[in-house]
Parts: sequence; structure tokens; C-alpha cells
Amino acid sequence: MGRGMKKLQTYVLKDCLKALAPAFAALVLIMVAGFCMQLMHEGLDVVRLKSLIPPLLGYCVPLVLPSAFLTAVVITFGRLSADNELIAVKAAGVHLFKVIWPVLALAVALTGVALYFQFELVPRARVSIKTLTSKAFKQILLDQVMLSEHRQFNFKTVFIQYDDYRDGKLRDLLLLKIGSRRPETIITAQSATVHADPDQASVVAFDMENCISLLGGYTHGEAGTMKSQGATCFVNLAPEPPGFGRDRKHLPPLELLRYLRELKARVAKQKPFAKPDKARRELAGKLQLKKFEISDIKKDLEILEQEYDEKVVQERDQKRQIVLFNQQRIKETDQQLAELEPQLLEIVQKISKAREPGESETAFGELVELDRQRKTLQGQIDERKTEIENCRRNIQEAKLSIQQTDGPERQIKRKIRVLGKQKDSLLKESQYLNDQYQLAQDQYDLISTRLRIHKKLAEAVSLFVFALLGIPLAIMVGGRNVMVAFGTSFAVVLLVFYPFLIYGQIAAKAGLVPLVPAIWAGNAIVFCIGLALLVKVLTR
Repeated sequence: MGRGMKKLQTYVLKDCLKALAPAFAALVLIMVAGFCMQLMHEGLDVVRLKSLIPPLLGYCVPLVLPSAFLTAVVITFGRLSADNELIAVKAAGVHLFKVIWPVLALAVALTGVALYFQFELVPRARVSIKTLTSKAFKQILLDQVMLSEHRQFNFKTVFIQYDDYRDGKLRDLLLLKIGSRRPETIITAQSATVHADPDQASVVAFDMENCISLLGGYTHGEAGTMKSQGATCFVNLAPEPPGFGRDRKHLPPLELLRYLRELKARVAKQKPFAKPDKARRELAGKLQLKKFEISDIKKDLEILEQEYDEKVVQERDQKRQIVLFNQQRIKETDQQLAELEPQLLEIVQKISKAREPGESETAFGELVELDRQRKTLQGQIDERKTEIENCRRNIQEAKLSIQQTDGPERQIKRKIRVLGKQKDSLLKESQYLNDQYQLAQDQYDLISTRLRIHKKLAEAVSLFVFALLGIPLAIMVGGRNVMVAFGTSFAVVLLVFYPFLIYGQIAAKAGLVPLVPAIWAGNAIVFCIGLALLVKVLTR
């Protein structure tokens, strides 16, 4: 009896695996074809599409495995019921559960396989798909620009349009950076050159001339305009950068759990937001506006500091140099006077002595020469005295000018102090908003990370739940029509499991419903239906 039971169970398992293989292959092929058509619709060509097939296959396996296994068990047990083989088994005194449990054990094993794919291979496949797709889109953009075959390109993250391409430059460029709802940044440029960023797979750099940027906020009317003679704009052609992002989509399980513990520790220290996602977006908009205000104040401060340097500091330095120069000149001139005045006194004494009565007569020519020397020295002394007076007058004027700069200096300093206080206040507000934003972001990341973990677990466990539903349905109605069992099973899955999973995810992220019930409600309902039907089948 034991050997016969093993043969029966092996027979059922083989039959199930035979039905699973073509169903799995067909569903994988359909899903891969759908992804390929979507990528081609977005602009990817067939040549570059070939490199994406392996990661697409790895990405699709855990998605189609539950549906493929549901198809296999419905076909297997529907055929067994239709051929009255199950009736024969019961007539032989074998309980149906002994036939069913190996298939359920296979479902558990395949659930483990799905979990491995969900947490290990799918993240790697996502990275490969994103990286290869980004490289392909970037190269297509560069090729088409160089060939100038198109004048506009529409990617998920950016819209690019230009009037002409001449001499390696795009003329009259329009660039829209697209956010989740609408263009977040609008950039126009008179001309631009485009080149690939060697360090990032999805990034293209635009070196622009005479550009105007309109930076939008997160709520209506929050925007700032920036003008520049030259700027470089880095455009990400992929919806998100490849590799490990902030949301840790691509982290291995252990690192994901470690990151989850870190988030819990950080969030536990702060007061939580009621709706972290909404708070995060609002705070991001306010933080962006604060950055614009701080940037404007910094520009005003630079202008005032430059004005202070030009009108006060430089002018004062020039006047001080004039004072020092004239003081030095007075000192030098005084030394010259100290040398010239004794000489003049000596000549005057000679002339007076020569003219005194009783002295030996001096030649007329010698007196004339002495008088000429006297006049020359007197002229030099007068020039030095005049120069000293001029220097003293220059010193007075320079000092007066220095005193007159005190008024503008005080005004500029007062403006600088006021703007400095405004800047400090805005920096404090910006730091507070940034702290609040980080808190909201951590709470949002915590919800997203927990949501992602539970969603992956729920999708993997759905394989076992689908099998628990499909087996009794196939046994109950398979004898009359296998397609009825097949349609009923998939109707329950499509109308119960996936709607609950999708809307549960939305409700949990919005904070309307607790996370665990929201994600696992579909599995729980399908499990209860399947368990009830299985009990009915086994007890009738």
C-alpha cells in the first residue's frame, strides 16, 4: 500500500509539473513580450532590446509563477476529476488529502523559490534592466541628435525640443524636467551642447548658453526664475537612477532588515506625522522656497560687500595712502629746508659783510654772484614751503574725505547686518524644515520599506494560496468542465486578490489602513475561500 501510494503521489506530481512547464513558459513569454513592446514604444530599438531579455526573464519569474501554478493545479485536478480518477482513488480507500498534500508541499517549495527570486534575483534584475535601459536611451538620444533626425524627444523624466542642430550645438533648446504630476523645471537656452556623463548610466549633460530656468515648487504658484550666461544641466533619462536608491529597492534581505531597524530607531525618537507622504512633499516645496530666498539674500549680500569694498574700503585706503605720501613728502621737504636755510643764511651774511663800511672792497661781480645764489636759494626754500603747504592741504582734504565715508559705511554696514540677520533667520528656518523633512522622509521610507517587504512576502505566499483555491475548485467542477474551474479560480484571483493588494497598498501608504491587514487581506480572503472549499471537498 505504501509503494502504491508513492506511485500515485508521484503520478499526480508529474502530471502537475507537466502542466506547469508550458503554462509557466507561456506566461513568461507573454509578460516579457509585453515589457519589450512597452520599451519599444518608449523608443528602445530591437538591437539594444536583446541585452534586456535575460534580466527581464529573471524579473518575470516570481510574477508569473503563482498564476502558472494555479493554471497547472486546475488543469491537473480538473483532468483527474473529469477522468473519474479521483473517484477511483476514493473507492480504493485512499483519502483525497493524501493525493493533494504533495501538491501543496510542492506549492510550499515553489513559494520558497518565489521568495528567493523576490528578495535576491528581482532586485538585481531591476538594476540590470534600469542600467541597460538607461544606457540604451542615452545612446539613442545622442545618436539621433548627432544625426539630427529628430527635433524632440519625450522620455518619462524629461521632454527635449530644439529648433536646429549646427556646429555641434542645439539651437533654441527647450527642456522640461517632468515630476510625478507635471513639469517641475522648465529650461530654455539659446544654444547647448550635449554629451554623455561617463559616471552615470542614465545621465546626459547639457552645457547651455544664455539660459533661463523656471524652477517649480510642489504647490501651485511656488516657483523661482534663474538666468545665467552659462550653465550645465544634468538630465536623468530614467525614472530613477540605477543602483541602490534612497528607498532601498535593491538591497539584499539582510541589509534591508538592517535598514528597517535603523529607520525604526530614528522614527521612534520623533513625533510622527499623520500623513508622512503629504508632509514630505509639502516640506520639500517650502524648503525649496527657503533655498531660493537664501540664495537671493546671499546675492544681495555679495553686492553690498562689493559696494562696501569699492566705495568705502578701497577709497579709504586710497585716501590713507595720500595722507601717508604727503606726510612723507613733508618730512623730506623739511629735511631739504634744514639744509637750504643755513646755506641761505651764510650767503646773506657774506653779502652783509661785503657791504659793511671799512671792509675791503669786494668785486662787483662777486656781489652779483652772491646775490644770484641768494635768490636761487630763496626760490628753492619758497618752493619747499609751498609744497609743504600743499601737502598739508592734501592731508586735510584726505582726512575730511575719510570722515565723510563714515556715513555711507554705517549705512552699508547696517544693511549688511540686517541682511545677515535675515539670512541667519532663514538658515534656521531652513534647518528646521530640513529636519522636519528628514523626519517625514524617514517615516515615509519606513512605511515604504515595510510595505515592500510585506508585498513581496504576500506575492510569494500567494502561490500556495492560489493552489489551495484551485485544487478544490477543479475537483468540484472539473468533472463537468475544466474551463469553468479555470475561469472561476482566476475570477477569484483577479476580483479579490489583486484588487485587495493594489488598493491595500495605496491605503497603507496613505495611512488610511494598518499595513499588515491592507497587504494581506487578499491572501487571507482567498485562503479562507480555498480552505472552506477544500474542507468541503475532503468531507463530502
